[in-house]
Amino acid sequence: MSFDDAGREPDQMFSLNRDPTGELEYPTKVARFSSVSHLSIHFPKNFGAETTKIFYIGLKGEWTELEVTAGSG
Repeated sequence: MSFDDAGREPDQMFSLNRDPTGELEYPTKVARFSSVSHLSIHFPKNFGAETTKIFYIGLKGEWTELEVTAGSG
């Protein structure tokens, strides 16, 4: 992903809430992420703070091994 790609329409947007205890979960549109092999997350805002600090991002789902074909890797 490049900085130019950050301007593209996202597959899903989330309105984040302050979560000092790290307990909030944000449901995803499962169909949009059913065959993801690369995930880029862009945080354009950070509640007005000077810097953005992310301590943890948890992902739920089922893992499947990526099939590598000739010429793809």
